[in-house]
This record gives sequence, structure tokens and C-alpha cells, in this order.
Amino acid sequence: MNSVIVATAPTGAYKSVSDHKHLPITPAEIADEAYRCQQLGVSMLHLHVRDTLGKHSIHWEHYEPAIDAVRERCGNELIIQCTTESARRYNWAEQFDAITKMKHDFVSIAIREAAGDQGEPSLTKLTAVFDVLFSNNVTCQIILYDPSDFRLLKLVVDKFPDGQFTLLFVLGKYRKGHQSEPEDLRPFLDENPYQMSWMVCAFGNGESDCLLEAAKSHGHIRVGFENNLIDSRGLPFTNNSASVAFAIEKLKSNDIQPMSVDHARKVLKLQNR
Repeated sequence: MNSVIVATAPTGAYKSVSDHKHLPITPAEIADEAYRCQQLGVSMLHLHVRDTLGKHSIHWEHYEPAIDAVRERCGNELIIQCTTESARRYNWAEQFDAITKMKHDFVSIAIREAAGDQGEPSLTKLTAVFDVLFSNNVTCQIILYDPSDFRLLKLVVDKFPDGQFTLLFVLGKYRKGHQSEPEDLRPFLDENPYQMSWMVCAFGNGESDCLLEAAKSHGHIRVGFENNLIDSRGLPFTNNSASVAFAIEKLKSNDIQPMSVDHARKVLKLQNR
């Protein structure tokens, strides 16, 4: 029977309790939600945190208490991934500073943002970011918003052939209303020349169909309130773990199981950490 990594992204950078009253924001809320998802079969948490003003943060001083809370609640049987996403709040220099001070071994980073995301991409900036990450033995999940981002990814892979990579394909982000459809995956697969693990996230009430398509195509899935609050009928989920349960049930009905955390660590090359 096929199995896939199921990651959850319960918070995101942009949403607040005004979007959903059960959006987990505090370290304790995130830890409780992580535990509920872990019990459903989730092996990975994509973690976003807030600063003292409740705004998106990428600073270690805000990550550390959240990671500690999750570890206390879930033990070591959950992979934690920090994000370096700018979320229109941080410029490249601020992101780079945060990356240099990050004390975690698994992060996500948008390839466009690593290259500056302002006008023409900067190979100097791109190289500087990944040189710091790989020097610190960090595994990177590189975010691709569009198949055209493979041109930037090639620069990184060529420069750092021994770097620890995994990929995230964002499906449908720039469609009107942030809607995703299963066919949004095909262009990524057609352009992808690499034999490395990949995962998808998707938006709107087509999310679960997109995730199933990815699982059937030997990819992995990320599900949660960061990307989507509604079910296939367009109705709001009760909470983040309800969206996870919905996605996992759809996988299981197609003979696909959530992957164990030990297996997921091997796939992500995190088993010795």
C-alpha cells in the first residue's frame, strides 16, 4: 500500500482569528493542534509563529518557545519545519539575518525570495542564503510558486550538489480567489528533472482533490488552515485538524496511508537528526 508524508500548516503568515476563531496562534495553541494532527497520522508540522504584536515572525526568539511547546506536547515523534517566508513583511537582508541566526535543522524557503525577489534574481544573494543553510547542516524545503522557478532551483543544485533538498509545489496560488485544481500539478511534474522528494499545498475547495492527485503521483501533501479553511462543499472546517482528517480520509479511501514519522525522516533525509 502506498504511503505519503502528511504535513500540516495550521497557522500561516497572514491569517488571524478574524479569519477563523480556532486558528492556532500562541505556542500552546499550536502545540495542542500539532498533537491532534499527530494523532490523526500527521508526521510533519510546518510552523509559523507570531511576535509580541501578533505579527508574522521569522526570528528564532519567537520560534523557540513554539518549538519547545510542540516538543513537550508531541515528543520527538513529529518533524518540525520552520519557515523563512517574508510574507511581505521582511526584505532580503532581514530574511538573511534571520536565517543566519536560525537554530533549527529543517526550514522552508521560497527560491524567489532567496534570490532577492526584486527585479532580476541575484545569484550572489541566492548563493549566500544557501551557503549559510548548508554550512549549518540545514535541510531545505524549497518552495516553487511556478514551474518557471526551476531555473533558479537549477542554479542552487548546480552550486550545491551535496545540499539537502526537498521541494514544495504551490498549486494555483495566483488564480483568482486562490483556487487550485488537480491539473495545476502537471506543469511542475513536466518541468521537474530531479529525483528528490516533493510535496504540494493547494487552495480553496479543490484542495483535497489536488492533494490526492499529488499522492497518486508519488508526492507528499501539506494540508491546513494556512492555505485553506473550507471543505469540498465550500463550508468552513470546524478547525485545522478537521481539515487534516478530511484529507487523510480521502487518501485512505484510495488505499493511501499517512507515512510514519520514522519513514518520513528517511525520505526527507532527517533520520540522523
